[in-house]
Amino acid sequence: MSCIFIVFATVNTYTVFRKVKRSPLRRRPKEAVVTAFENQGNHPVRPYSHTLMSSLVRIIGEWSAPDFLTAVVAREGLELDHGSITVITFLSTGAPRRPSDLARKMVTGASNMSKILARLSTAGIVERVPDPADARASLVTLTPNGRTVANSFVHAGDSLVAELLTGWEQQDRLDLVRLLNKLEHSTTELSRHLRTTPKRPESSTPEHIEGELS
Repeated sequence: MSCIFIVFATVNTYTVFRKVKRSPLRRRPKEAVVTAFENQGNHPVRPYSHTLMSSLVRIIGEWSAPDFLTAVVAREGLELDHGSITVITFLSTGAPRRPSDLARKMVTGASNMSKILARLSTAGIVERVPDPADARASLVTLTPNGRTVANSFVHAGDSLVAELLTGWEQQDRLDLVRLLNKLEHSTTELSRHLRTTPKRPESSTPEHIEGELS
């Protein structure tokens, strides 16, 4: 289960990156940027209306934190950095991938991805294979040892959940699973809808934010 949040964290990082990349702050002098952020104190972010959302944000924040993830897999006797954990997770949930595809999903550069793959290759966790679609390219895949490591992630996730639910009544556990399954279904449906719905134009920035940036 911890692996799911590794991917979720990566997606969230990508979303934030895209928003910052398009932000008008990038076109402002350094002094204006500092002033804009200092003035945020005049417009505090209000809390979520739904307690559920507040809880989910805190849970996802904890589960996706690099030090939390490395500590969880360390229980399995594995010393891996956050980037390596993410790459192994991506490769364990699908077909072999090109390095550029992995870099894009992790919102990182080719140089950093090369370093991560070099470490994993040296450790015997990943290997390169020919790309059947392009003779000039190669794909990255898990080695048998890499699949063993990925299975250790699954065991780490199962152990984590078992520890978190220690002391819970059986009915509470069943209710949690039932409700999370419903939430997962709703999330999947909403995600499919959002991906097929035209995006709002960038000019739709809220008026009060435009005022802060002008």
